[in-house]
Amino acid sequence: MKVFYAEDDQMMQKMVAYSLIRMGHEVITVDNGKEALETLKSESFDFIILDLFLPYYSGLDLAKILKQELKTRTPIIILSRSGMDYLKKQAKEIGVDEYLTKPIEPDLLLLKMKKYTGTASG
Repeated sequence: MKVFYAEDDQMMQKMVAYSLIRMGHEVITVDNGKEALETLKSESFDFIILDLFLPYYSGLDLAKILKQELKTRTPIIILSRSGMDYLKKQAKEIGVDEYLTKPIEPDLLLLKMKKYTGTASG
């Protein structure tokens, strides 16, 4: 499966990407919202994971553009250190499939991916 992951925390990005690659996925990573938008407009993915607080565009901004303007049906997970209810509600209203709080256990992330794609590995 081809997975897109936007995360500005380099340690978190490496940890999650490594876990996904170990499970057989192809992973494309970027570290800001501007690069994320450019990549998401030019390539297609089977799954999208977005950090909530990215430079330039937030994960919610990107999800809104993807779901409402670009009409993507690709499953989207938002990852955030903030578990605030209003952010979770906003994400749901936009059409985000899952909102998970960090630190994230790789097994939980893979389980959520499987829920939306029917597979947890490549």
